Amino acid sequence: MCDSNEIIVLNKSDLPENCDWKDFHALRISCLTAEGLPELQKEILARITKQNLKPESPLAINARHRDCLHRALEACDRAARAQADGMSPEYTAIHLNEALRAVGEVIGVVDVEEILDSVFSQFCIGK
Repeated sequence: MCDSNEIIVLNKSDLPENCDWKDFHALRISCLTAEGLPELQKEILARITKQNLKPESPLAINARHRDCLHRALEACDRAARAQADGMSPEYTAIHLNEALRAVGEVIGVVDVEEILDSVFSQFCIGK
């Protein structure tokens, strides 16, 4: 296999192989017979182990990331509802800030002040 994160997989290894693919370097599997699936699993695990992926890695998807992104989506939905219901723009900004913080938990440090300045610069907020 190659050194990149790509794993080339050819399915239907239970059928005669086309001569164009004969010398092609790839894992050959059959979804029908499950032939080659253990080798594919080993290759995936080897790549994960080689890269030493951890839950905080940006390449790893885990329950915490899923929860953060779910919270972000819910906050965006609340912002859209607030705007559609004609609520004051501050409510939309609050919900968008919640979404931003949730996404920030996944991707790392977010310059919240810069983004909030941008958001609030578009609103006229009374004193």
